[in-house]
Amino acid sequence: MSSFVTPPYSPITNRFVDGSSIAPSISPISHAPSFSSTDSRQDRWSHVFDLAFKSVVHITTNVHVNFDTHTAGQTTATGFVVDAENGIILSNRHVMTCAPATHRARFENTESVRLMPWYYDPVFDFAFFKYNPKDLQTATPEAIRLAPDKAIEGLEIRVISCDAGQPISVSSGTIADTRKRRACAHCCFDYHEFNTFYCVAAAGTSGGSSGAPVLDIEGDAVALNVGGISKTQQSLFLPLHRIVKTLDTLRQGSMPMRGTLQAMFQFEPNEFLVKAGLPLKDIYIMYPAFATNKGMLRVDSIVPDSPVAGKLMVGDFVVAINSQPVLDFESLLDV
Repeated sequence: MSSFVTPPYSPITNRFVDGSSIAPSISPISHAPSFSSTDSRQDRWSHVFDLAFKSVVHITTNVHVNFDTHTAGQTTATGFVVDAENGIILSNRHVMTCAPATHRARFENTESVRLMPWYYDPVFDFAFFKYNPKDLQTATPEAIRLAPDKAIEGLEIRVISCDAGQPISVSSGTIADTRKRRACAHCCFDYHEFNTFYCVAAAGTSGGSSGAPVLDIEGDAVALNVGGISKTQQSLFLPLHRIVKTLDTLRQGSMPMRGTLQAMFQFEPNEFLVKAGLPLKDIYIMYPAFATNKGMLRVDSIVPDSPVAGKLMVGDFVVAINSQPVLDFESLLDV
């Protein structure tokens, strides 16, 4: 079963860029009032929608020339405001593109502003745009709060997007897995993420929903929509931990850490570790956190002459670095 990055939608050709056609802390959004137990879930979701619709934007990208893996043309996707005061919008890297392009954002009231690329990550599929808040005449977006730790299995979510080029769309689902390991074996942009987990839910998002916020019932963004698994309803969401750290660093006027160890890692479950003959009981004694971790990182590939060449070998399991346990991709990046 292959996976794909959700392709932006082109209104000119009525097709996605992969050739498939379609059927016709931050100022919080959770300034929402508290609800009593007697309030219906529908009322709570309705309030979330009222606030989110003002903050989710329809992004139009015009790529002027063929460049790298991008083809000249117009595509549409989604983004959302994460800082209304400074005019910062979060979306996907493949929405911003690395090609010569211009971007515009259309708000719920059809008001449109020009977007300027601010930052895109070299590895993970997220990017930040900036706009001038003074250019808005009547739109009053509120920042959607980023809450990465709230993404847990069993969480009911809504994806607010411009799915299939529509002005607004709401997809519902439940996060079934927060540690999807191999999400992008193939994507239509020849763009591959690695060394990251994905959250998975049967939300059924498609082209045009790239960059959409994944919201909980309190109106917080718990993940970022990036793609889906072909011929299924499964949507793939990027966790927000690295995004939050990057945004905080950019706000301080610094450049976030970029680049990698030039090695790819895979998270292997405990049954794989047992078959590999690892002394798990000894590891649990030395690092108790692994007892509930359900797996461990394994070296999958290494670039020759990289910083870890000669120190790691393909097939090695990473237990700790500098005496700090490496439980997942995020702790690997932190170390």
